[in-house]
Amino acid sequence: MVTVGQFRAFVQETGYKTDAQADGRGGHGWNAKLNRFAGWFPRYTWRNPGWPQTGEDPVGNVSWNDAVKFCQWLSRKSGKLVRLPTEAEWEYACRAGTTMVFSPAPPQPASRAMLMCRTKLYG
Repeated sequence: MVTVGQFRAFVQETGYKTDAQADGRGGHGWNAKLNRFAGWFPRYTWRNPGWPQTGEDPVGNVSWNDAVKFCQWLSRKSGKLVRLPTEAEWEYACRAGTTMVFSPAPPQPASRAMLMCRTKLYG
């Protein structure tokens, strides 16, 4: 997981603009006035998802391209290869190391899954 603080250090050191910032389209975020997620607005970027975040929260609103650039930067800084997982590695990790086709966790309604995610990540 890459935190907001780690991504901020990358941006400050390199001047990098994310895809959401560079194309002016923005990202998805939480609209508190409407009490729902809204998307593709320039105001929503990794810096502002629409809710308070600390440097320890996971960074969001970053594209695959942004993640690759971050990995390249971290590889140069650390002197170690840092990369995104392959599709096979990602699927294996999502299955928690099992050989089952699907995760052994029981299916959750989308609204409950979102609530669980927001509760665990943002309190």
